[in-house]
Amino acid sequence: MSTISGLSPGESKALEQLYRTESEKMLHIARYSLKSDNLAETAVQETFVTAARKIDALLTSPNPTGWLYTTLNYTIKQIQRERLAALRRFVPLENAPELAQNVVEPEGINLEPSDDLRLFYRHYIEGYSLKEIAAELEISVPALKMRMTRARKRLKSDKTILEMKNSGK
Repeated sequence: MSTISGLSPGESKALEQLYRTESEKMLHIARYSLKSDNLAETAVQETFVTAARKIDALLTSPNPTGWLYTTLNYTIKQIQRERLAALRRFVPLENAPELAQNVVEPEGINLEPSDDLRLFYRHYIEGYSLKEIAAELEISVPALKMRMTRARKRLKSDKTILEMKNSGK
């Protein structure tokens, strides 16, 4: 048995064992979520690439299998976001209902300027930590803090919010 490049024999064996026991189940979940065999295979492969890159976090996790499925979930959401963004670049979905019905809007955070409030809602109302939101977005916590700072500035100058603030006086 050969080892995976850059991993010790023990790490390689542990990752291979997880692949053998979980990859088919993960593929089934990804197919259901992405509605595409090719995208599902990509999601599972990307999950294991991430696992190999972050092997220490995987192996020190109290639940390595859960860690793997959480990573798969983030990978699926990222693929959905990228797919939706690509579709929107070429065809407005409201003009192509036959395309829109096959697109699953991700449940994750969309940080377009019009959705600044949603970011704050996730953190302050729903109680997600900055670390959890950053992991969902696959960005660093400092990058998330910068986005929140920019969002706060945009929201402070938003006419609707200023009107709400002034009417409360």
